[in-house]
Parts: sequence; structure tokens; C-alpha cells
Amino acid sequence: MAKKQKNKNKKIKEKNHQKSQKTQKKPRWVLYAIVSLLTLLFSVFGYFWFPGDVYYEITETYTFEGDEPGDINLILLLPTSGANQEVLEPDITWPGEWEQRHEGRLEILTFNAQYLPGETVEAAVRYRVHLWQGSADRGLTPVTDADLLPSENIQSDHPDIITQANDLIEPDDERRTVRNIFVFTINHLERPNETQADTDSSALAAYQSGIGGSEAQTHLMTALSRAAGIPAHTVNGLAMPESFPFVPVMKTWDHPASSHTWAEVLVEGVWIMADPSLSGAFYKHDLLGWTDARHLVYDESEQFSTIYGQILAEAEKEGSWVAAMPDPMKFVAWSDLDDEGMTFTPQVTLRKVWDARWMMVFSGVVILVLLSWVSGGKRKSKVQI
Repeated sequence: MAKKQKNKNKKIKEKNHQKSQKTQKKPRWVLYAIVSLLTLLFSVFGYFWFPGDVYYEITETYTFEGDEPGDINLILLLPTSGANQEVLEPDITWPGEWEQRHEGRLEILTFNAQYLPGETVEAAVRYRVHLWQGSADRGLTPVTDADLLPSENIQSDHPDIITQANDLIEPDDERRTVRNIFVFTINHLERPNETQADTDSSALAAYQSGIGGSEAQTHLMTALSRAAGIPAHTVNGLAMPESFPFVPVMKTWDHPASSHTWAEVLVEGVWIMADPSLSGAFYKHDLLGWTDARHLVYDESEQFSTIYGQILAEAEKEGSWVAAMPDPMKFVAWSDLDDEGMTFTPQVTLRKVWDARWMMVFSGVVILVLLSWVSGGKRKSKVQI
């Protein structure tokens, strides 16, 4: 009788143990699901919403080869340090003479050398760029008359633009007005497809057609701001690629970063960044008064065009051979050598050398996994007891 009771108690104990295991399984799977979801959310929002420093190393090389002796010249336009970026002093290799000067926000490097047949002459410029994700403003910098006036692609005096701007104005609330203009620009314009690639990028054409890429969106944002009485201008620069750290990307006659334009708008006495073309995704931080560590400013668009145009005109006047590119690489090369005997190769290598956002995401994931493992281990110990 005692033996039967003992066996019965054993079976009851085994049954209870099995039931306990089943009831413990479900919470563990729920725990893993919660940890996975938290990891995903932390990764996305940590990368796009948390402040962080990013460093890039950029190497530009320009190679000349020819069949005749002659004079070769090269002018490069580089970015400089500003409110939302730091550009370190470039390391330059060049066999001839070179000099540097600053104009506007640009650093202008001028190279000159005497070429001998059969030589390979190369200019190599390596520099580091420090960008950061976070609040983006230029502080209290001067306002010019041009920041409120219409221009060729910014028809802020057109009745259609004025009417739309008036609808977006919030009385006595400049910041809310700029936000309304920013959101309207995002929602009003659709990106052009392949057949619409050559669509007019002016503010008026974009407004009337509802189609426009980054340049058109910037022009429309700027035109509406000026029509609302808010100073604004466009800037020229590069959008750095979303790349993994330490992986170099090289391109010839091109740039790993893409040519890009965006706006700067004066809000309550402070210039802030505004890029509607790279905003709007629900999981990303809107680029209004916020930068994503991808925007490398060169200069205000009109200022850049003026400087580049002057350099190009000089090259075309003095050289029998000219090679030039304003975007995304920014250079002008010329020589008195014959066109057919000259070979010129521009190349850019870009490498992200540090990204604090990735390290933050990695640290968060490790912490969540460890918490999950510790919690699972404690549950398992309780079940065994």
C-alpha cells in the first residue's frame, strides 16, 4: 500500500514537473520576442535619432599622362569647417607648386607643374571630415538682401507661390510657419521617375507639376520661405553614403557620396538646416534643425556657382585642353597640351573610419541580449529547484 502511494506521488510529481515546464516555455518565448522587438526598435531609433559623431576619410587623386611637354594646372574646391562639420587640414602630395586660399566657405587648392613626356603626374589630397548627428544650426550669421529676393530658380514673387505661402503662415509663430512649409514641401512633391529625370527643377515648375528631386524640393522650400518673409537660401554639398565603418569605396570620374542640395532658413534669428528631400520616413528624424551626419556643406549654391564659373572661364581661356566637373567631384583641370595626347583620371576613395551611432546600437543590442540570457537563466534555475 505504501509502495502504491509512493508510485502515485511520483507520477503526480512528474506530471506537475511536465506541466511546470510547459508553463515556463511560453514566457521564455514571449521574453525572446520582446527582446527581439526592443533590439530592433533600439537599433533603428538609436541609429537615426540619437546624437553621435561620424568620421570619414576622403582621398582625391588626379592623374595626368601625356605625349608632349607642357604646363598642367588643377584647381580643387574643398569644404571647410563650419557650424555642423569639421574638416581637418588636408595632406597633399604633388610634384610641382601648389597654394591654397579660402573664399566663402570653400578651400581652393591650385596646382601647377611642368610636364615631361612619359611621366605620370599625380595630385593626391587626403583629408578627414568630422560630421555629427544632432541639432543643426549656424548661429547668428549675417542676412543678405538675396536671402529674401526672388532669383532664377526661386520665384518667390510669383502669385502662386505667394498664395501658397500665405496659407502656410502661422501668425506670430515663425518656427511653426517654417515647419508648415517644410511638411508641405515633402507632401506636395513626388520624386521624378526615369522619364521625368530632366524635369525643370525651379520652385515654380515643381510647385505646379508636383514633381521634383532634391534640388526642386530645396528651391520650393526656399521660395515659400522667402514669400512668407523668412530669409532662406540653398546650399551645395554632398550626401555621404550609408556605409559600414572601415569599408573603403572608390569611384573614378564620380564620387562615392552623391551631389545634393538643401536649404538653410533663418528661424528666430538662427540659421537652421532644412532638407525636405531626405525627410518624411516615419522611422527617421526629420531634417529640420537636425542633421544626420551625412550632409557635407561646400557653400551657398549661388556663391559656389559664381566661384566655379570664374575658375572654369579662366581654364577655357588659358588651356587648349580642359577637364572639369562641378558635381559631385569639384575640380577644373587644364593644360596647353594637345587633347589627343592627354590622359586625365580623377578618382575618389571614401572610408568611414568611425561611427559612434553603430557602436551605440551594438552596445544596446549586447545589453539586451545579456539581460535576456540572465533572465532566462534565472527562470531555468527556478524550474530545476
